[in-house]
Amino acid sequence: MKKKIIATAIMLCVASPVLAEQPAANEYRTIFSSGNFYVEYQDKYISCAIGSQNGNRMIRTSYNGWAGAFNLFGGGSKFPEAMYRDGKYYQFKDKKHATVINENQLTDENLDPKQGWSSIKQKLALPDELAVFYWNDPFRTYSKALPAPQFVETVKRTIGKKEYDCDKYVSDIKNASGGTEAQLVYFMGYEAGKLAQIETIAIKDDKEYPINKLSIKKLESSIPENGFVIDGSAEVYAAGIGDMDDLLEKPVKVGTVGGGTAK
Repeated sequence: MKKKIIATAIMLCVASPVLAEQPAANEYRTIFSSGNFYVEYQDKYISCAIGSQNGNRMIRTSYNGWAGAFNLFGGGSKFPEAMYRDGKYYQFKDKKHATVINENQLTDENLDPKQGWSSIKQKLALPDELAVFYWNDPFRTYSKALPAPQFVETVKRTIGKKEYDCDKYVSDIKNASGGTEAQLVYFMGYEAGKLAQIETIAIKDDKEYPINKLSIKKLESSIPENGFVIDGSAEVYAAGIGDMDDLLEKPVKVGTVGGGTAK
């Protein structure tokens, strides 16, 4: 009888989900909260390399898969998509042209909406999937209807064609009356103790709706050497604020950026 009880207990332990996060989860929280990190990731549409150091941040994006998307810091040939440095935001049109704005100008009602300054902070934010570890990312804006995700359990789950040990996190999406409208679920898949894949789904009325799958190539505490180096030299122009120069389509050059250093 005693042996049967022990055997049953073992079976229950094997079948039951684990109620503790992967050990690396707190390490990732520490990395992001320090403000110094480097992440390479890919979903179905884009590949990105994003680095943050001493309050400055840069992101490079490729829309052509893995090839050429990574190892972009430290002398990479691809120009950044956007950058925040020393209180200024930069958007790069190409290797030779960028536009800049001071942080305190972002709320200027005269800004040219076609230049996309209203979304510049979101461009520099970490992907939504990493909110599990860094909900307070200063570049990310969240809806009040979406609270921070909470750890639920660790389960086995197949993402793509491979099974992973997945930490499961859930955010209850609130409706106007404060009730739960749906759930946003994050499956953080680990391989050999490191975060490798993330799958997000929505659950509403007991039905699952796929949102995104994200592959993590690197997640480190520091960016590569010379991480904010910009190859070449780009002319930098002031953001459009609806003045005469904008009306005449004569943007004002305010300097250069690149040439080995981000100036």
